[in-house]
Amino acid sequence: PMDCAPQILNIAFPGVKGEVLVNAFSKLDIMVSTTSACSSKRGKLNEVLMSMGLPDNKIEGSIRLSLGDMTTQEDIDQFKVKFGT
Repeated sequence: PMDCAPQILNIAFPGVKGEVLVNAFSKLDIMVSTTSACSSKRGKLNEVLMSMGLPDNKIEGSIRLSLGDMTTQEDIDQFKVKFGT
């Protein structure tokens, strides 16, 4: 669809807090976030994910992976190795 951003992935880990995931991934030099930059200071559940009807445990355990112009295939391959996929 035209109203999506295919370069942004949301991955949910129910039962794990997003902040814990952000810290764990950062130790592997993988930078992820729990929200968009414009809503990172709000401290509440992600409104977009709420509007999609996701349960709170999935929203709380969600992280965002953003790919950009400078993301290389090597970056993706390294993520796969570190993440174990």
